[in-house]
Amino acid sequence: MLSIGEFSRICEVTPKTLRYYEEIGLLYPEEISLENGYRYYSIKQLEKMLLINRLKSYKLSLEEIKVITGAMGVSSDNQILSALIRQKGLLLNQIEKISNIIRQIDFDIQQIKVGKSIMSYLLDIDVKLVEYPQQNILYLRRKLTHEECLNGYSQFFCKLYQKIATEKLTVMGPAITIYHNPSCDPFEFEIEFAVPIKEVVTGTRDFQNGLCVKSTLNGSYANITSIYARQQEWAESNGYDFIRSPFELYITEPNATNTPDDYITEIYYPVIKRR
Repeated sequence: MLSIGEFSRICEVTPKTLRYYEEIGLLYPEEISLENGYRYYSIKQLEKMLLINRLKSYKLSLEEIKVITGAMGVSSDNQILSALIRQKGLLLNQIEKISNIIRQIDFDIQQIKVGKSIMSYLLDIDVKLVEYPQQNILYLRRKLTHEECLNGYSQFFCKLYQKIATEKLTVMGPAITIYHNPSCDPFEFEIEFAVPIKEVVTGTRDFQNGLCVKSTLNGSYANITSIYARQQEWAESNGYDFIRSPFELYITEPNATNTPDDYITEIYYPVIKRR
């Protein structure tokens, strides 16, 4: 048997940490002295403690580790494999986000070095006046929380394309997302997902917008707020008012490419000339 001090030294954790693990049910001592309350751990428990340390280094939470290892011993390899695959995906997603941030920082550094403002990129966003044609769209309209929006829109477009395939409908253009006015709940958004089709069937409607300001986003959706900000500035400077909900066309669908840098999205905002 190993004392708590010996066990903590071998496994490179503090006795305080071991007591906390005992408190949350992650790792219990093999024996507790009734006379003085001293904790003792068995040699066999070294393996479980080393596994806990290893899983912690992979950024798994203690609750996740508790589920993986079980309360009374090392879990099966299948449980560990499933957890590692899931965690690897999360870490790769974090790496991608950090890489995008680093690229943006590098861009800003170069802008400042050549004497430009960090926000000067807004002036490089092209804004045009266009007439957007009337279309017949197959649509789904939903109220989503901010968290649901972050999870992406693919499930809604999948439903539309499934109907299109089942009923052998004719697609007439790229997928569209229409952002309607926010509800009274600031954390809820009303969004319409649509695909232009030729046939008039159940679930379709006319989509009329007419005069719009249009900009094109090349790259990650993380930069899309800059587009909307630039359109607002342009409309104010040129005497136009926004009259209906903005909408986005996915010229390059996210599922069709592996890199956000390849995304092409057109952003439209219906306007009218101010009198």
